[in-house]
Amino acid sequence: MSYLINRNLLRCLINRTGFHHKPSISSVTFERSFASKSSDSKEPAKSPEENNKPVDFLQSPAASWKASYSTVGIKDEAPWQESWSVLLSVTIFMIYFCILREENDIDQKIEQPLYDTVPGLEQQNLIAMHKYNLENGKDNRGIEKRMREIGMDVEGIRKIHFQ
Repeated sequence: MSYLINRNLLRCLINRTGFHHKPSISSVTFERSFASKSSDSKEPAKSPEENNKPVDFLQSPAASWKASYSTVGIKDEAPWQESWSVLLSVTIFMIYFCILREENDIDQKIEQPLYDTVPGLEQQNLIAMHKYNLENGKDNRGIEKRMREIGMDVEGIRKIHFQ
């Protein structure tokens, strides 16, 4: 009887804490260990009057429940080999990628300036900087000089900003 009550209490705790949709391995492990402890106890069966009394928290299984079990579950330690194998794999990959690998056409495209790669980007950037400088009263001579170098109509842009 106490086994069923404790099992129902545990299910209630698990459902309240968010494991109700899919029990994790840690909650199942905890449930099994909790169930085996309660079934192994040699306590005499309690009468219905005793079951209706309030439960002393410090004597209940809830006193040993940690808050981290509700959010993270019981932590399983990773084997010591795991960190070393990951470190070795990443090191080998970085040596290959940064030192041993030959350059290809993708590397050459990455090294190109962004303005050469994306058409019209420099013009849009110059227009945005020109507008910002006009709104904040900053000097625009350098920006206007670059606009003339690449063949943009500076006077037309000024008219657009002042409308």
